[in-house]
Amino acid sequence: MKTHQKNGLRYKKYKCASCSTCKYQNSCTSSKTGRTLQRWEHENILADVRKSTLENNDVYKQRRCIVEHPFGTIKRTLGYSFFLRRQKKMSMLKQHPCLSLIILSDY
Repeated sequence: MKTHQKNGLRYKKYKCASCSTCKYQNSCTSSKTGRTLQRWEHENILADVRKSTLENNDVYKQRRCIVEHPFGTIKRTLGYSFFLRRQKKMSMLKQHPCLSLIILSDY
């Protein structure tokens, strides 16, 4: 295993030691030197988060039903077909000062 940096991120590079004697080499890789795998050093954290998200999918579905509905109602009431969270010139709350009150009143 070797460690190297790319774009400011540290990666671990793994190389198979027995590629030359493996009977599956032709179906596994087209490289003459063998298969090399590269993983970000924090890839295991992302895998844990992904696993936790899939295990708690019911919680996320419930949250989506509860939280997204008020914003959809606000958008429809104000006549927006889209809702920008950031704008360079002026934020949505500055354009519509009562929008913050509408959002707070739903809670």
